[in-house]
This record gives sequence, structure tokens and C-alpha cells, in this order.
Amino acid sequence: MLKRLLARHVPRAIWDHPTRGFVLPLDRWIAGPLRDRVRKVVCEEGPAGLRVEAKRVVWSRFERNPSRMATRVWALFVLDEWCRRHL
Repeated sequence: MLKRLLARHVPRAIWDHPTRGFVLPLDRWIAGPLRDRVRKVVCEEGPAGLRVEAKRVVWSRFERNPSRMATRVWALFVLDEWCRRHL
């Protein structure tokens, strides 16, 4: 139904193609607007019970190579936030 509606108003090349994924710009978000919040959570003691020293190593590696370490930092952040809310 949606495709029939689109066909009337939008060129076919825009909507008729295979789906594709995309990569979130986590490195830019964490290094930019989310930096202070993520760093605070990742570099301090949290309810997840992870060693603070190990988390700080991940953060320092992120600072040296954001594009390579962003997903690890994000995983630590999300885990800690989930634990804060649900444990």
C-alpha cells in the first residue's frame, strides 16, 4: 500500500532498492556531545561490578583511537546505565 502511494509522488529510484544498513557515528557522539556523561559513567565505580581500572584503560584507548574503541566504550556505558536502572 505504501509503495503504491509513493509511486505516485516519489521517483522509483528513491524508494525501490534493497535495504541497507548504516553505521551510527558513536565515535563522534562520544567524543562530542556525550563526552562528559559517558566518561563519568565509564571511568567511575558502577553497579555492573566491573573493575574501574579496566574501564579506564578502555576509555584511554578510546581517546587515542576513537573510531576503533567507540563500540566498546558504548557497550560499557549502556551496561552500566542498564544496571543502574534495573538492579
